[in-house]
Amino acid sequence: MAHVLLLIILSITLVLSPCYSQSNYYKKSRGLMESSGFGFRAGLNNSFIRIKNNNRGYPSDDKIGFHLGLIYNQRLSDVFSIQPELSYTQTGYTYLRNSALGEVTSNVRLDYLQIPVLLKAGTGNNVYRVFFNVGPYINIALRGVERETISNNTTKSVLSISTERGLNPFDIGIAAGAGAAYKLMNGQIFAEIRYNYGLTDIIKNYKFTTASNN
Repeated sequence: MAHVLLLIILSITLVLSPCYSQSNYYKKSRGLMESSGFGFRAGLNNSFIRIKNNNRGYPSDDKIGFHLGLIYNQRLSDVFSIQPELSYTQTGYTYLRNSALGEVTSNVRLDYLQIPVLLKAGTGNNVYRVFFNVGPYINIALRGVERETISNNTTKSVLSISTERGLNPFDIGIAAGAGAAYKLMNGQIFAEIRYNYGLTDIIKNYKFTTASNN
């Protein structure tokens, strides 16, 4: 059976953090400061899955998904901060395999609650700054669905969430990213590219709870 080893997510994120006072947010002699406060996060994911063996198939295409959630940035100094996040994120992959009836296209969608905790470092001036972040994350599985298409017929199956077979309840990995922030009234808005590398098998042998033609 197929085991999934690698999950990579490339995210482009816009965040609005409208909770800083101007006196705390700026320090003219040292430029744009790290600050504390809540924000909103939204963007796109491009995920890639690598399968350890090919007796069920192999990934042929990346899959585009999205994420949406909240962040909290806790200032440690003018340069450093800690940023925990809580987001719904949608990932997946598409692969081809051969069967007795012909070529099968499988489209897999995986939904997670993602919780990263990032160490963030930034520098800049009174208007904008650049930053880098790195830290661990954990994904909590919410749902997994696979749609298999052969000869224009599609079958939908829901992956069982289990530590033994099916979708692993937890995915643990490392996140690293970089971006730029821009002053917006009393807050900031920034764009970020982030790379997530999964360290666990997210699928341990395929097992489905339901199946239907769709």
